[in-house]
Amino acid sequence: MRKVILVVPEPGRIKTPLELQQGTHHDWILTALPHGELNYLMGIKHLNGLIFAAQPDKNHQVPTDHVMVHINELVRYPGPSDLRPCYMDFQTFSEIIFMSRENLQQAMKGFTAIWGGLDLTKNPYEAPVRFHNRSGSPRRAGDLHCTFPEYLLALRRLEKILPIWPGTAESRAASSDHNITTRLDAIAREVTQSHRPTTHLLEKKPPDHCTTSWILKCEASQSKNHTKILWDGGMPCNLEEGGCRWMVQHYVPEWARVGQWRCLMVDMAPFYIIHEPSQNPGSSSLTLPYCREDGWTLKELTCMLTSNPDQQDFMSREGGTREQIQAANDEIHRFLKQTLEIFIVAEEKELNNRGLKIRSSLRVSARVDLSITKNPETQELDYFVSGISRGPGMVLYGSSSARNIQRYGLEYANPFIK
Repeated sequence: MRKVILVVPEPGRIKTPLELQQGTHHDWILTALPHGELNYLMGIKHLNGLIFAAQPDKNHQVPTDHVMVHINELVRYPGPSDLRPCYMDFQTFSEIIFMSRENLQQAMKGFTAIWGGLDLTKNPYEAPVRFHNRSGSPRRAGDLHCTFPEYLLALRRLEKILPIWPGTAESRAASSDHNITTRLDAIAREVTQSHRPTTHLLEKKPPDHCTTSWILKCEASQSKNHTKILWDGGMPCNLEEGGCRWMVQHYVPEWARVGQWRCLMVDMAPFYIIHEPSQNPGSSSLTLPYCREDGWTLKELTCMLTSNPDQQDFMSREGGTREQIQAANDEIHRFLKQTLEIFIVAEEKELNNRGLKIRSSLRVSARVDLSITKNPETQELDYFVSGISRGPGMVLYGSSSARNIQRYGLEYANPFIK
């Protein structure tokens, strides 16, 4: 019997044809679909804004009876034959979950689990939807009919009927950026014995000192402007807006220079790795991420950075023996697996201390963001994890490989069903 998963696309994924023309969205795919499949998907009203007909470019050959489309990566998770997705737009979902318990059970009886919805690891006040404000101000056009706390309560009631992945309690309790950083600091210090940039909570204005070597970061921010910006010493207007704290972290010139790897993990093992190059602040063009195939070891990268200080693009390996390439892959995979496994154990222990006897959703799927930094003691490069993501907001970078997204759906299904 086929299991049916209710998929609720995160509202921020929805685009218009004009938005797709104006910018590059890493969670969209340009691919060819058979006419029959396209007609089926276009007939699902809940997928409005997630699939559009497209014009093929010179690099794409469209097979007979196929049509070129822009499609969100979320819709390309086929899964195995015994797992079928059923879609529902977020607006409809946010209303259904407030039904009476009897009606809610009836509406959900055909589903095995729920995947998607809002990314609860992010600041809800930066979400791509506006929650209603009960403070007496009039409801604005486009506002949801509920407040964010009311939405959370409704989700928790729904979880008593049907599993939600990842769970609301886990997403809200385990994903604090400062807590993640603290765990990663301990792993680097005690296990991998690697260097990491120092991070501090910005609780009050520190004494005047040079701030050029620090960047300012905001917990759970959905804005790239609050992710990695040089700190000028000024204090944010609100240090804990929406319960999210500000932090300062040592500037990492190697990270700024080479960018980072977005490492997709399934069942706690590396599945594929995307290299996201560093963007030139003075450039209006966007350098697209691409799949990492053959890489370098940290020792090789150290030599290259030292001997070629002006070289910018050296993350794509050209040449090398099979033994050298295997050594590079083994090194990065070993670091990723060791870090994630220990991180999950520490997270589950914290969840258990909070009375949540659950297994972390990171065991099923995670995205580990990885870059390099120079160890001041050895003067050699070390890997360091800049972030760990989970759940529906975890972009898989479908723009770099449509084939990988389909494979991801097949691999992800087995640990998800378990």
